[in-house]
Amino acid sequence: MKILNNKQIKDWDKATILEKQISSLELMEKAAWEYSNWFEKHCPPQKVLIVCGIGNNGGDGLAIARILSSRHYEIHVCILGDINNGTSDFKINYQRILNDHYGIKFKKISDLTDSQDNHWVMIDALFGTGINRPLTQEYANAIDLFNRIKTNCYSVDLPSGLMSDEVTPWHCIESDFIGTFGTPKLSFFMKEHEKFVKKWQVIDIGLSNQFYKNSHSPIELLNEDFFKNRYSKRNRFAHKGNYGSGLLIAGNETMPGAAVLASKAALRSGIGKVFLLSLNQNHEIFHTSCPELIISTDFRNLDKFQSIAIGPGIGTNQDAVNLVDKILDSNNPIIIDADALNIISSQSWQSRIPEDSIITPHLGEFNKLFGSQSSSLDYWNSQIEFSKKLKITILLKGAYSSISDKYGNLYINSSGNPGMATAGSGDVLTGILLGMACQPQFNEFYVQFACYMHGRAADLALEIESEESLIASDIVQYLGRAFKEFCN
Repeated sequence: MKILNNKQIKDWDKATILEKQISSLELMEKAAWEYSNWFEKHCPPQKVLIVCGIGNNGGDGLAIARILSSRHYEIHVCILGDINNGTSDFKINYQRILNDHYGIKFKKISDLTDSQDNHWVMIDALFGTGINRPLTQEYANAIDLFNRIKTNCYSVDLPSGLMSDEVTPWHCIESDFIGTFGTPKLSFFMKEHEKFVKKWQVIDIGLSNQFYKNSHSPIELLNEDFFKNRYSKRNRFAHKGNYGSGLLIAGNETMPGAAVLASKAALRSGIGKVFLLSLNQNHEIFHTSCPELIISTDFRNLDKFQSIAIGPGIGTNQDAVNLVDKILDSNNPIIIDADALNIISSQSWQSRIPEDSIITPHLGEFNKLFGSQSSSLDYWNSQIEFSKKLKITILLKGAYSSISDKYGNLYINSSGNPGMATAGSGDVLTGILLGMACQPQFNEFYVQFACYMHGRAADLALEIESEESLIASDIVQYLGRAFKEFCN
């Protein structure tokens, strides 16, 4: 799913009006109708406070008020701002309520307190995507009040005060549920906005399909729809040679588990054969934990492997440094994670990373490799810059892992949960990537799919486990179910 910027979103509305030969008021009515349908699924009829600005987002709110009132909701509306200064579509929707009443009650903000009856639900329709400057004190105080009211808050399109594609440094509505129009907003995925954006869902309001299809965006969201019908089933007469041999360089005397986790993940991700080269000479632990593994001690013919991954649990001592040095000298594209990344940063070997390699840093490792940044947006820009400069793929792990490629594209992953913040989770991702990299016709799609499958398996595990109890082995265990969703 493409993530469009603020200008594209405005142009999308205009293109829809022209293509469908409708007015902006008719588009507003369609948006309000679809939002009301979405809201009704989440919230049965009850008392609802709708807070409206005087722009088009407020116009949406007034139209929603009218529709929900006809569906047996008890609607109260609080308007902030001078109605006489409202947009034309806002004024028309306001007049419709006055003319036909609909049983809607109007409240002043002075009528509201932070001890408001918590049996109410609030719909936030103060500001839309047009906001690009700090709020006046009046609006900032109002948003503070709304945030203190202990009730569920549903936002129309995005939380009021939040900019759609920039880091927002001022007051915003702390929304519990967002029904967003057309496409998610880039700001939903920024760490700085965590308390403003909890859950969101895209609502289809009938915007122009042609405009969306023709729009270019370097940023896309990896979700279920992105992967539908794109992962091929195996041929009936396939054999293990069709699915490649991968070399995993992982594990040492104190961290053999990293090698086991990565190996199992690779084997669960469709690879033909996994060869393990480890600094841990007690091979019995690997044979016992993962009998499908093949132990390797040979560095002389790396070309026989379709893919090589290095890093999980190798440590950073001189033996590990020598291993990384040899692998970088081979000049083959490789998957680099964990300790191998720490060695590269400590030795200043960034320029030695072979073209078309895949590196998988978490934020701390990224900082050591490429320098720390001050915001989520700066991290994405830096990630894209170094992918293009080094001609590599960077998978930056986080709550919303992001993948940048050498062409300047960025993909934001939607799967996964906080339970993945556990030892070994990154080793599992390395294994999945190794398995994907050995597939026939391997390309960037498989990196994106690996990232999504990693999170999806963890999400499936939460059907049984809790976020607190989730461990890396659970992710491996549920990979089969995750793949089954896309391979049937």
